Amino acid sequence: MNLNTNTDTILSEAAKWLLRLNPTLLQNPPPITESSGNDICYQDPIVYCKDLPFGMRGVVGSWFLSPNRIMIETIVILSIAILILSIVKPFIPSARIVSRPSKLMRLATATIFTLQLLYKLCGYPGKILVMVMPCNVLWILNMIISFYGINARTSSQQMIESYSNIVYYIIQIQCSYTALVFVALLNPDFSDTVLFGEVYFYYIHHFFLLYYIIHYLFINGQVSTIDIREKYGNHNGSLIVHQIISFLQWVLISCCYFAIFYFGIVTPLSIYSGLNLNYMLHPPPNQDDLVGEWYRIMSIVYCAISFTVMRFILVLIEIVWRKIILLVKKKNS
Repeated sequence: MNLNTNTDTILSEAAKWLLRLNPTLLQNPPPITESSGNDICYQDPIVYCKDLPFGMRGVVGSWFLSPNRIMIETIVILSIAILILSIVKPFIPSARIVSRPSKLMRLATATIFTLQLLYKLCGYPGKILVMVMPCNVLWILNMIISFYGINARTSSQQMIESYSNIVYYIIQIQCSYTALVFVALLNPDFSDTVLFGEVYFYYIHHFFLLYYIIHYLFINGQVSTIDIREKYGNHNGSLIVHQIISFLQWVLISCCYFAIFYFGIVTPLSIYSGLNLNYMLHPPPNQDDLVGEWYRIMSIVYCAISFTVMRFILVLIEIVWRKIILLVKKKNS
């Protein structure tokens, strides 16, 4: 009884702290378009939606879920994700040596990232926080790939291996997150994409995200989703088992990092800023799949399925691609 009482007290205090982060949020999200002529977007003090800066209305947050529920979901999800990572991560193999992207590719990365920042900084107050959206986070990771301090001529072997492991890790999880790029392209949300040329840029930077996967998996082939180790030799049974384990490892790692970042970091950031960053405070508009108080849990399931399917598709494409390359080499020799 005492344990339950203490747990309830701790949870209640945590929920109160969460509520104090931003008391201006409404109980429910405001309508996307003006309905009454005096729609309210924030309270204490009242802020009318029509008075918000252009493009901000579509990302206004709310207490669609109670602070208690948010705390419970966060604690449970983070506990599961950290536990899985602690079990799976130590078994990830070291990477091969991976080279830095070409100068042209780095220039394109820097240009797109700079334009992203400019669009965010020139938008409504707080729009820079939209950089935590999944595809924008991928650009932060691509900047690390492109400009992490490494030079193959002057750097030590240890630094080169460190860089290779970082790139290997980033590309592997991007293989799973590529599913979200396709979701963004097929079902775009332009509610806050209102600046000159921003819609066109939206498509350009998403398509270029796909090129990073194409480059490392199929053009230079320095990262592989197949991950064949020499110690398995020609023992097909052991090799197949290893491939299945490796596949599941990367799916789990991708899911865990995604959950930790968006439940543990982005959710409190959303509450504090009053913005519905990555839809962590209430469901996306104009859709019927993620609805109700369980929508965040449903989104975890959907993401896990999409990550699994995306990685499986890339594995199949890579297998076919490598077979084609081998056939071409044999024919040429």
